[in-house]
Amino acid sequence: MLNPALKYDLLDAHNQAVKNVLTFVESNYVVWREHTNKDNRTENIKTKNTLFTYLQHRVSREQDPQLHTHCLLFRKTIINGKIMTIEDRFIHSNQYLFSLMYDNELSKALQEKKDSPSEIHEQRSKKYIF
Repeated sequence: MLNPALKYDLLDAHNQAVKNVLTFVESNYVVWREHTNKDNRTENIKTKNTLFTYLQHRVSREQDPQLHTHCLLFRKTIINGKIMTIEDRFIHSNQYLFSLMYDNELSKALQEKKDSPSEIHEQRSKKYIF
């Protein structure tokens, strides 16, 4: 059975990893396209603000233990007091990067916990066993 303290450390590490990746996405990949008719140019502007929501699940469809979070991005940002739609191709084209960042953040957080390195082992499938 999993040590209760380790259970909460794992949950905290997961939540912090999700938060860190979403903060990175918001700061670097939320882009609004501004088109000017005067010179017929389109410029990508990083707005650094959007709205995310996330739903945390602790079991798989088969009801096996599987901690994971579904993150939803509302494709809106605020520009000069107006709600505008973001250009999401930058986010979609970097999903794999964000997945790797999550894995890295989670691993780093677990290594910082005292008991974790001896109790948690990463498999090649990116799943963690106890």
